[in-house]
Amino acid sequence: MLKNLNVAMNGISDHGCTALSHLLQNNDSLTHLNISNTRLRDKDAVKLVSALLKNESLRSLNVSIMMYIAEQ
Repeated sequence: MLKNLNVAMNGISDHGCTALSHLLQNNDSLTHLNISNTRLRDKDAVKLVSALLKNESLRSLNVSIMMYIAEQ
C-alpha cells in the first residue's frame, strides 16, 4: 500500500504527470506527496489540480520551489 511518494527534483514529463494524476484520482492510501523542485507545464499543473480535487486521502502536499513552464 503506497502511503508516501517523493518525486522531488525530478522532471515530470507529460506522461508522468498523466500517470501521477491517475494515481491521485484512484489511490485511497496515498497520504503524503512531495513534488517540490519540479517543472510543470501549465496543462500538467491543471491535470494535477483536477486530480487533487478528487482525492480524499492526501494529507500532505509539498509543492515548494515549483517552476511552471508557460505554454506558447
